[in-house]
Amino acid sequence: MTADLKQKKTGFTLIEMMMALVISVSVFMAVSVLLVNVTRLWVNGTGQWYLANQARAARARILSGGMGPGSGVLSMDELTSIKTNPNWCTIAYQTAGSKEKYWIRGSVENPASKDRAVFIKNNHGGGQTWLMMLGRKQSWKDMPEVQSLNFDASFSDHVLTLRYDVSLESGGRTFVQPQIIRAHLVNL
Repeated sequence: MTADLKQKKTGFTLIEMMMALVISVSVFMAVSVLLVNVTRLWVNGTGQWYLANQARAARARILSGGMGPGSGVLSMDELTSIKTNPNWCTIAYQTAGSKEKYWIRGSVENPASKDRAVFIKNNHGGGQTWLMMLGRKQSWKDMPEVQSLNFDASFSDHVLTLRYDVSLESGGRTFVQPQIIRAHLVNL
């Protein structure tokens, strides 16, 4: 019988099992936190990048022309008017040489989401065409991903200043980038 009592028992003790479980859970929690943070950084970076690209495209259309070369504010030789009402701010201008008339319109404080945009318009050939500057829009029911929260224009000392904010909702967050365009109009 003494030989049976002196046999060595194999296996893990309860304390060893609990320590292994605590270490495994700790490692799993650390990896989970890291994954959540990396995903959050990815969503934030992608949202900011997409918004910056849309803002850059809108800026190029405003400056160089959304209706073709020479239709932007840098080609204007006459600023006809800047009008603001509770819903919209509209600038009207004519371009150098062709005397084409164009309008840029942006929503001011209107809470209606369908109006949170910046448009450019011309009346070339007698018809009227509006081009949306921000986002993609199929109809009034399909809202653009990127919207303009406000739009303001001022003109002083041959400098046209446009201020607007672009906004994007992505990944449960709202990204907003303020935009300022100052065009020194040498054609006036």
